Amino acid sequence: MTNGIVYEFYSVMWNDSKKLSNYAFMVFDLRDFTRADLEDIANFHLQVFNTQDILKISEEKYFLDDFNNALTQTLYPAGDGLIKLVFQKMSGKRITEKISEKLSNLINSVSLQNSIKKIKVLEGEKSSTGIYTNAD
Repeated sequence: MTNGIVYEFYSVMWNDSKKLSNYAFMVFDLRDFTRADLEDIANFHLQVFNTQDILKISEEKYFLDDFNNALTQTLYPAGDGLIKLVFQKMSGKRITEKISEKLSNLINSVSLQNSIKKIKVLEGEKSSTGIYTNAD
């Protein structure tokens, strides 16, 4: 779809090839674009256009967007499933309403940020390059 200035590209959903997505997997605005946008739009040039490649690009974009949305919805607000999983990882035996509420309050941007720092260290330790960097 286009108004001649902004071009929106739609495709089928990653999980339903018979349904067109409600949102564009790519938007190109002639008034405001980056080098990366130019590289993306180059996939539509007549000499390199390949329907299967475009479908793969759109599927990856839609999949990643759905993953990010689902992860965010899982983490905030923390649902019962997440709270129970965290409690089990704490070696908890029996979860009560009081403990569930306490854990729910602890699962927030601060605790998630702390976990991300630890995950980065663990990823660095697993890295096959032998290169590890941190913010310090």
